[in-house]
Amino acid sequence: MPKYVTIPVEISFRNPIDGAPTGEKMNFAEFVRSKLMVHPRWMQSYADLRAAHAIDEALTKAKDWMLLDEAVHKKLAEVCEAPAYQIMGPMGPQTQNGLIGVPPLVAPQLLPFFDAIIKASESQPEKAS
Repeated sequence: MPKYVTIPVEISFRNPIDGAPTGEKMNFAEFVRSKLMVHPRWMQSYADLRAAHAIDEALTKAKDWMLLDEAVHKKLAEVCEAPAYQIMGPMGPQTQNGLIGVPPLVAPQLLPFFDAIIKASESQPEKAS
């Protein structure tokens, strides 16, 4: 069954220490492409590479929501729910936790984007007015 991901509004970042606006913004497509799609998970197999391509195509077409095949959505949700990955270090494989380029104090500001993916619906959302 396909999954519909409602596209959240753009995020305006705040300093995690004092709450002051930083002036930096990110939209949903930027989040997916720059934070989720750089995860090594997308190069583990041909099926993963095809899923990454399907996500990029869906983002390109998206307006109010993004439509994903259930298997593709599952892969994307897995990266959101458990973004750990392995790298080869001088002492062998090492697990890296978190998303590439997302400091732990900033990550909570991205929750609307994570939630949109994880809580995707099986029914088409109403069109935004």
